[in-house]
Amino acid sequence: MTWPQVESGWEDQEAVPCSAVIFQFPLRIPAQAIDVNGHANNVDAAIAHAEALGIAQAANAAGATWVARSHHIEYLRPAFLDDELVVATWLTDLKKVGTTRKYLFVRKSDSAVIARGETHWVLVDIERGRPKSIPKEPPFSTAPVASGHSPSVAEILHCIGASA
Repeated sequence: MTWPQVESGWEDQEAVPCSAVIFQFPLRIPAQAIDVNGHANNVDAAIAHAEALGIAQAANAAGATWVARSHHIEYLRPAFLDDELVVATWLTDLKKVGTTRKYLFVRKSDSAVIARGETHWVLVDIERGRPKSIPKEPPFSTAPVASGHSPSVAEILHCIGASA
C-alpha cells in the first residue's frame, strides 16, 4: 500500500533530542494546515520521531507498519498561519505489539501550550493486516521510553528552551 504524500510543514526538519526521552521538532504552521476557522488542524510528530529513532525504517524492513489505534488530543489554544511551534514527543511504554506516545505543542513566541495528546500505536504486519510483536532487537530495544514517568509541562518547557 502506498500512502499519498501530504505536505505537512516538516520538510527539512530534524528530530532533536532535548533529553534522554524527549524529542523536539520545530514546526511553522503552513497555509495548507489552516482550517475554515483560520486555525491550524492537527499535525502529527510521530513519523518524524520514529524516523529519527530508526524504528519506522526497521518496521518497514520487517514487513510491518505503525497504525494508530486511538488518539486523544486536548486543544488548549489555537495556532495560526506562520506560528512557530515546538512539538515535544516521547514514548511512555513499549509493549508486545504497541506503544503509547505523548505530545506537547508549544508556541515559541509566548511559550503557550497549544495542545497536548497521546496516541496508542500498534505494529501491524503489512501482508496479514494483523498485529505483530515488536522485535526485541535495536532500534526497538534501544528506543528511549519514559517508563512510569511522564515529564511535567515545566520539565518539557525547560527541555525545549521555553519559559514557563
